[in-house]
Amino acid sequence: MEDGGLDDDVGSLERRRRRRDKCVKAIITTLFSHVGLAALVVAYTIMGGFLFQALEAPAEGREKLRIKKFKMEKVEELAQQAMLLRVNRIDRDNFTASVHEVLYQFQRQASFSLPVTIIMQLQIPRLLEKKGNLL
Repeated sequence: MEDGGLDDDVGSLERRRRRRDKCVKAIITTLFSHVGLAALVVAYTIMGGFLFQALEAPAEGREKLRIKKFKMEKVEELAQQAMLLRVNRIDRDNFTASVHEVLYQFQRQASFSLPVTIIMQLQIPRLLEKKGNLL
């Protein structure tokens, strides 16, 4: 009877091994099928996106703060020019010229930080030249 029990244990182990082998084969087949490869590509892309974001986020944040500070400086310059015009310390031509210069400086500095499509939208000096003056 002991031999029969041993045969059952060996048979049971053999069945488990075959079941495990089938499972491993199914996993490998799935991974290397078109669906599996597509899933791996998607996972790789997502991981790459998260990695890129983790590496570039600090630099992008610093750049945004720098641009915001520069923009606020230019807005302050424009506000000062408007105040001078209001109290009649400068005439319209000088005001227009100084605003044109401030906006041109902003456009030049922004061109180092912004994509080309946004730069094309910031053609402020060209708009000022077409209109003649701001007032």
